[in-house]
Amino acid sequence: MEKGFFGTYSLLAGIATVLLVASVSASIAPERRQASEAQMLLEEANLRRSIAESYLDRAISEELFKSAALTKNSAAIKAAVDARIISAFAELGIGAKICSEKNGETQEEGELGAQEIALITKAEVIGAEPTIAAYTITGGQGKKIFPCAKIISENYSIYLRIPIGYFAEEFV
Repeated sequence: MEKGFFGTYSLLAGIATVLLVASVSASIAPERRQASEAQMLLEEANLRRSIAESYLDRAISEELFKSAALTKNSAAIKAAVDARIISAFAELGIGAKICSEKNGETQEEGELGAQEIALITKAEVIGAEPTIAAYTITGGQGKKIFPCAKIISENYSIYLRIPIGYFAEEFV
């Protein structure tokens, strides 16, 4: 008789444990789903930023090469690459800004236009044949300003930055 009682007790304890685990799992499932959805949105924003960074990098390199093939005037090359950066942001459908970093956070300082980008970039042409054309984001006089754009994916946002010290070089 004691053997049956112990077996029944064990069976009831096992059922209670299964029900408790199922109940806890059911209550955690929505939270897990929310966390998973949030992670997917963040991943989407990161992917969009990576694609935009690659696009901008390619646009800068292509314009630098094309411009250096046409002229050896560093001011003309700089103006062409500056304009290409602005148009590339527009093609991506993201608003280009001038930004700085304060306390580890990206701060928008204003819209990125021809005058603003001209203050924070530099182009150089070295040699005649072959020619080396170089383009750099200098950060301006205080070395604190850079082009950026906010990429938004529903409730999440992340900044795309062309960092101070960005350097592109082409041989023509």
